[in-house]
Amino acid sequence: MATTLIEAWNGIVAKYDPHTIIFAGHAAITITFWWIPCIVFFSLDYILPSFAARHKMQSLAKQPTMKEALHGATVAFRNDILSIPLYAALAYLSSSKDGVPAVRVATKLPSLTEFAFEFVLAFALREMLFYYGHRLFHWKPLFRRFHKIHHEFSTPIAIASKYAHPVEYLTADSLPVILPPLLLRVHVVSMWAYLAAVLFSSTVIHSGFDFFYKSARMHDRHHEGAMNIYYGAFGAFGMMDWIHGTVEKRQAKTAIHFNEDIFGPRDKGTVEKTQL
Repeated sequence: MATTLIEAWNGIVAKYDPHTIIFAGHAAITITFWWIPCIVFFSLDYILPSFAARHKMQSLAKQPTMKEALHGATVAFRNDILSIPLYAALAYLSSSKDGVPAVRVATKLPSLTEFAFEFVLAFALREMLFYYGHRLFHWKPLFRRFHKIHHEFSTPIAIASKYAHPVEYLTADSLPVILPPLLLRVHVVSMWAYLAAVLFSSTVIHSGFDFFYKSARMHDRHHEGAMNIYYGAFGAFGMMDWIHGTVEKRQAKTAIHFNEDIFGPRDKGTVEKTQL
């Protein structure tokens, strides 16, 4: 089995341009590890309603409607399309003078040790970049102008992980994902595994379900708190929040004034539809 896979991989590398291999794999992983999980998570409400209700972190009355979810999917699809030229530009700029991409596309696969090292290092770098970018967009002027849109899903669903203003999505969301493999010059297999983990974990922490040892709990509270008093959870996994002491940060008076200033009085809806 392993020999067959290696032979197939060697054939792909010999037949196709490295940039084509990288892009095709990127597209396949985005569909497999982001779009399909988003659909599955949202479908649970309709396929297994009792099961879904037992595992929801917020009340059923606060859940987004089908119309709101479809609006979120439309924005997410647009953002995916917008990120393509950004990735293409960064891939071009990081390539060598003779066009060899920064991400290694070679017949020789990385060893287990090399794979683990590249995967963990890329993941840690992404967490750092995402934390500081996300925290920056919680600065009031940027929050009001851009990040407020992402927090329209005060009861998040998986699709909300890419529901953002284009400026925020390309800078604070896309760049932290794209840059680590390019800067570290990892093997393409390591990059694909890293990308799959980042995208799938993003759907999980926005899913609104208590699956995977309640790994979505911290970020779910972060969204819920956008109109209440909870702040913190700027990172995806808590590592940087633990370092900076923002795991459970409560600033009741400041938060109440902050929310009224930006959102206005809280209404019953989950998503305020903003013209993006």
